[in-house]
Amino acid sequence: MTQIRGGDAQEARKTLHRVLEQDPHFAKAHFRMGEIALLNRNLSYASEQLQKALDDSDRLGPREEQLTRLALAIATHDKREVERLSGAIDQRWPDDPDLDRMRTTFPGVFIEFPREGLRRRRRP
Repeated sequence: MTQIRGGDAQEARKTLHRVLEQDPHFAKAHFRMGEIALLNRNLSYASEQLQKALDDSDRLGPREEQLTRLALAIATHDKREVERLSGAIDQRWPDDPDLDRMRTTFPGVFIEFPREGLRRRRRP
């Protein structure tokens, strides 16, 4: 995670690859590999890794599972699912850095109006 946050995706991939060699069912590592691939627009590999993470979704926390489903929806160009999942994530985990990174990288996939407008409408 430190390597990912620090912007060193290449080292993060190497570390995650070593982790997955030791435990091929480490769902969080598959999620992060998929996320890195998605952000690099390697959609096929991203989909593969994200699906592996979901295959062992009982080993993901609720946030990671939702983000994995969102990343897979982005990779497969499912705008309706992206809208649904991003709204749910935004409600439960406001200002989520992973969601923000996905929005920045794939702005055309998300709802076109600003997030602030979404939050105002949700609050009474």
